[in-house]
Amino acid sequence: MNRITIIGGGAAGIMCAALLAKHGRFKSGGLSCTVYTGGRPLHKLSLTGKGRCNLTNTEPKFPIITAGIGNTNGHKNDDKFLLSALSKFSAEDTMRFFENIGVPVKIERGGRVFPQSDDARDICAALLTDAKKNNVTLISDTVTSLEPSGGGYIINKSVRADTVILATGGLSYPKTGCGRGYNLARQCGHTVTDLRGGLLGADTAEDVSGLAGLSLRNIRVSFTPLDCVKPTPAAERLSQQSELLFTKTGVSGPAVLTLTACYPVAVGTLCIDLKPALSREQLTRRLQDECVARTPSMPGAYSAKQLKTLMTAYMPKTLTPLFLEKAKVSPDRLCGRLSEQERNRVVSTLKALPLTLTGARPIDEAVITIGGICLSEINPKTMESKICPNLYFAGEIIDAAALTGGYNLQIAWSTAYAAAKGIIDKCQN
Repeated sequence: MNRITIIGGGAAGIMCAALLAKHGRFKSGGLSCTVYTGGRPLHKLSLTGKGRCNLTNTEPKFPIITAGIGNTNGHKNDDKFLLSALSKFSAEDTMRFFENIGVPVKIERGGRVFPQSDDARDICAALLTDAKKNNVTLISDTVTSLEPSGGGYIINKSVRADTVILATGGLSYPKTGCGRGYNLARQCGHTVTDLRGGLLGADTAEDVSGLAGLSLRNIRVSFTPLDCVKPTPAAERLSQQSELLFTKTGVSGPAVLTLTACYPVAVGTLCIDLKPALSREQLTRRLQDECVARTPSMPGAYSAKQLKTLMTAYMPKTLTPLFLEKAKVSPDRLCGRLSEQERNRVVSTLKALPLTLTGARPIDEAVITIGGICLSEINPKTMESKICPNLYFAGEIIDAAALTGGYNLQIAWSTAYAAAKGIIDKCQN
């Protein structure tokens, strides 16, 4: 009997158990599987995608933030580490898996995949049901010690396991019990690279508390770090049209989540292009037509109105005070009396509204963790440890991450599949 123990009841852990169960014929086939959930299984998964669960993404280019980005301890980065796992269990495989266990899915804008019900609880229930019906045992206990012993492992000083999968997640969502596996890996001789939050909001020097909840769609952002910090390769996504959300202390939303993932220190100037579809020249002509009288009998449509009134045609009303402060033009100035220099400042600010970022939010607010188990110590094809035989890893605990949009869950599914297949193949040999 090969006693397989999975430590971690999140997406990667439960998926690994479900996949093992499908191929391993538990109980009758000489295998058993126990999952130590450390509390409520799949709690974090139930919260993802604002409760809708963005399962995966069908876009052909997978935006890896860079596998190994957490490495600052002299270990080699390896942005190809995930290629094997992702090729063996793709987004299409993920969708097929969930369809087969009774959860219809749908594809939305940007290739994002959700359950048709828009309810993450359906994904959680289907995964748990599938695992349990295949004789997977779930235990709510927390694992505090993991000791290699005779080719196997001793868990919590007393329980014997022949094979162990560490799938305890990262440091994000701390209330769900994630992040307990790093010390277990260290107990087995593994290196944990520097850890930081990824996909975080950022604070601003400007007081934007009055704008909290305001969302800007179809904008484009650029970022100039205070120091010459080299961004990750995924930073090219930062220049694409996206969405930004104001918070009580700063900014968040997809554009900012990408920024904080790509720049280790989010300190610098964030510029928001409020009208990315219009060139500077087009905006200049439009503003002149609206403000300047062509002839005494043909005034501009807004020439007799205050600038703050005109600006509501370009942006939400609540944003105009901050905008005009940055443009250094009085909100009460009549549009027809604007000088050419003032109109130019308005246009410049429409194309680059500057905000001063003072740093990312704390790691316990992060969507993901950047850093983790050093990739040079893991076999990328099987997720088995190169240090301790029969020890495997899956999900966010490893030093690999991607941008928002369902990609990080795909890493969880793919690495879980690689670990499950690696274990089954080893058992059959």
